[in-house]
Amino acid sequence: RGMSRVGAHPAFPDENFLSRRLRILQTREPAQSFQQGLNQSAFFPATPEAPVNSVVPTLRADTNAFTYLVTPSFKVSSDLMIYARLASGYRVGGTNSNLFCSLGYFPCGFDPDKSKNYELGIHSQWLDRRLTINGAIFLVEWTDPQVDSATENGLIPITKNGEAAESVGMELDFRFKITPDLT
Repeated sequence: RGMSRVGAHPAFPDENFLSRRLRILQTREPAQSFQQGLNQSAFFPATPEAPVNSVVPTLRADTNAFTYLVTPSFKVSSDLMIYARLASGYRVGGTNSNLFCSLGYFPCGFDPDKSKNYELGIHSQWLDRRLTINGAIFLVEWTDPQVDSATENGLIPITKNGEAAESVGMELDFRFKITPDLT
C-alpha cells in the first residue's frame, strides 16, 4: 500500500499507516540436464566419475523461503509524508545444465540468493501542489548473489554465486507544473 494518484496530484493517505506483507515460498523443481544418456566419450575420455554411456544424475532444486515487507509511514502534513521500508528478497537457485558440469569442470548448480533492503523516503508537494518532490535513500545487502559467469576458457555461460554484494543509492523525482493547463 502506498501513494495513490488522483489526476496529476499524489494523494496522501488520510492517516498514518503500516503496510506489511509476508510470503512463504516452497518449490521443488527437478532439473534434468540435456546430456542425460549422451555418449560422453565423443567429447572426453571416460573417467570413474563419468564412464562411457553413463547417465548424468538428475539434479533437484528444493526451496523454502520466508520473505517480508514492512513499510511504516507518517503523514507530517497534507503535503508531506515520510516513510521507511524494510524488506527481504529471495531468488531460487538452479542448475548449470551442461555436459561439462557433469564431468566436474565447474559447479552443476548454484544456491539461492537473498537480500535485505532498507529505504527511507519522502513524498512532498509544494507551491500549491505545482511542485512535487519525492526522494529516497536505500541500501540493499545481498547474500550469495547469483552472477553470470563463464567457464575458465570463457566458452560456456554459467551462473554461480558470489560472496556478497551491496548497493547504496538515492532516488530523486522532481515534477513542476508550469501552468494549470499542463500536467
